[in-house]
Amino acid sequence: MGVEPAGRAQESGHDQGLRRRIRRFLAWCEETGHPPELERRTVSAFVADLLAAGAEPATARSRHLSLRRFSAWLVEERELREDPLLGSKPPKLDSKVVPVLTEDRLRALIAACESPDLRDRRDEAIVRLMTESDRAGHGQADGCSSLLLRRQAHTTTSAARMVSGQPIATRATPSQPVSSLT
Repeated sequence: MGVEPAGRAQESGHDQGLRRRIRRFLAWCEETGHPPELERRTVSAFVADLLAAGAEPATARSRHLSLRRFSAWLVEERELREDPLLGSKPPKLDSKVVPVLTEDRLRALIAACESPDLRDRRDEAIVRLMTESDRAGHGQADGCSSLLLRRQAHTTTSAARMVSGQPIATRATPSQPVSSLT
């Protein structure tokens, strides 16, 4: 079974990636003593080994789909009469659980962005927006986000835009007293 598609003068990055994945499958077959054949049982064992070795489910899914595509290509090129992987299911992707940052870590992240430099101000605005959006989406828009989103610049005043009692965006302005925010 040849891995090289014939008749291609220049191949795309996608083709190169597909070729690498196929070679990795063939190397795995050699390392584990499996016959280098595109069969459901062999491909399932390959994917299971990837997951057991600590690969992310998305990686295992991608490898499986690459082998399915290669199998379909072999049928198109009449190298195989039928696709042995047709209908085989790739591993399911679980939703990745991302730990929520604690209030102290959020404060430290915002503190790391405090600088008059435009990039730091931009980064701070992004962190504040993401924090507020995440908390509002989970019904936690008060408390932590209110504390975090009140930006105190090098002055004693700040301005905040409020919608339904929740801070939406905050920006330091030296001309507006803090008492006007409520």
